[in-house]
Amino acid sequence: MPSQRQQQRGEQGKEEGFRRSSNLSQRAMFIEELFKVIKESNVYKNEYSEIVVIIFDNEPSYSQTEVLVPVHDDLGLRRLGPYRLMCNPIENGFRSVTAHIMQYLSLMRDMNQPRTQLTSTGPWISEAEAHV
Repeated sequence: MPSQRQQQRGEQGKEEGFRRSSNLSQRAMFIEELFKVIKESNVYKNEYSEIVVIIFDNEPSYSQTEVLVPVHDDLGLRRLGPYRLMCNPIENGFRSVTAHIMQYLSLMRDMNQPRTQLTSTGPWISEAEAHV
């Protein structure tokens, strides 16, 4: 008879399997929806009208997604081969975008909440000086 701990592990495994299959079907639905949006866009119709290629990262969780997406003659699903993380073009792009977003948010925070305050006599002092 399995112990309570083994039963919990079994239930967790079933739950993870359900989540994994649920995520796979959600990814497949997302890819299908993305394909439809691209095909219906004016830019695609006017400029390209070729095959739509969607590239997956080399994440193991994407391995079965290609199988679940319905086959279309003008849809190509590709996966990046094994690579070093430093050489991942997708990650490098996200890092660059994230850096710009963080810089922008920092600038907005500084503009909206100046780090100085007015004293009773009028000159501005820093928050550190105000706490002393």
